[in-house]
Amino acid sequence: MSNHDLPLYQFTEKARFNFDYSPWKRMSGKADKLGNFLLYQVGDLCGEPRYHINQHVQFCHEITYIQSGCGEFIVNGKTYSIGKGDIILTRKSDYHDGFADPIDPFRMFYLGFDILTDDQNVNHLPDINALFINRTEVVLKSQTEIEPYFHGIFHELTNRRAFHDHMIETYIYQLLLSICRALRDDIQLRYSPSREADIWGHITHQIVTYIDLNLEEIEKIDILAKELGYSYSHLSHVFKKKMKMSIYEYYDKKRFDRATELLQRGDMSVTEIAERLKYQSLHSFSKAFSKHYGVNPSTYATMCRAGISKSRNGG
Repeated sequence: MSNHDLPLYQFTEKARFNFDYSPWKRMSGKADKLGNFLLYQVGDLCGEPRYHINQHVQFCHEITYIQSGCGEFIVNGKTYSIGKGDIILTRKSDYHDGFADPIDPFRMFYLGFDILTDDQNVNHLPDINALFINRTEVVLKSQTEIEPYFHGIFHELTNRRAFHDHMIETYIYQLLLSICRALRDDIQLRYSPSREADIWGHITHQIVTYIDLNLEEIEKIDILAKELGYSYSHLSHVFKKKMKMSIYEYYDKKRFDRATELLQRGDMSVTEIAERLKYQSLHSFSKAFSKHYGVNPSTYATMCRAGISKSRNGG
């Protein structure tokens, strides 16, 4: 990818916004070759109410992720109701259409790609390709864990830092692996460290791991009691003894760390970050962030942008 291929932001009457990077449109059907992947198109589209995709035949595989809102997708004549967190998988030669809800229109991320499987020494790629082609599912529900991979791709396309091609390839690989894992969820590999040596250490590790892996999904921290099979008071006592902080203090610290990452990245509003991290309101997020860092989230984001601009200008 060269500088003249920088992504275009296209605003139309049908979409509230559409960030669309489509090398196949610029290069007469050719794609960007990123390692063992061919990237034809990737984008972020926020539709107006009743936005219509328009029926078309897929010329490459496509993954669509519903970031918010809802609507209907039609694949090979069959209609599927889709909502936040859902993935729609369409293959080459599939007929594809869709409509956004008239009240809560969807915002969708999409990736048009193909896999080069000539090199049999590349682990997993032939299996990923076969699993995608042979699958029977069209819609996978509640696959929110893939969203960060799309954000990573958008960030790399927009900033074009060193090795951005390799980073995009890595994000695509992780995205496909996550989807293939969901398609093969009958294969369960579980690891449990020895509990006998240090049962309190084991419980503490379970708490830390659950929070780290589910940070953006936790509505209330007392869900740990149900998930881990202990009373919350027992978990709190053990964690405090081992970590010298409360469970909520650890949870809050992880949320602050994640908030600063998202603010530094700059592709989400403060309101979106507050919602993503499950704060009750924008006010409660701003108040907690200001108390922790001494500045509110908007000011922090402005300082980050100023710092990036200064570094790029050699300041």
